[in-house]
Amino acid sequence: MAGKGPAFVTGFEIAVGVALGYFTGMWLGKRYGWEPWASLTGAALGFLAGAYLMIKEMNRADQAERQQKLRDAYPNTTDPNTTKLGTTDPADPKDRRP
Repeated sequence: MAGKGPAFVTGFEIAVGVALGYFTGMWLGKRYGWEPWASLTGAALGFLAGAYLMIKEMNRADQAERQQKLRDAYPNTTDPNTTKLGTTDPADPKDRRP
């Protein structure tokens, strides 16, 4: 079960977004006579919001994975943007060592 936390949270976010959108749309539909379109639109907007959060979380996880790969590839540096020689840009004369 380890490692399944983010998947559960993402699924829960989508489900809550759809439910919240549906019930808000249902309330608006009853109040203004827009039923069933308000409920459908609210559910769709809730799904889109959940999908946005899922994509945002996937991008964050991907960036963390890339940074970890850089740290693993260059273990002797503190900055993942540096090379093994410790220079940021090998073409920059300021970064060259004597």
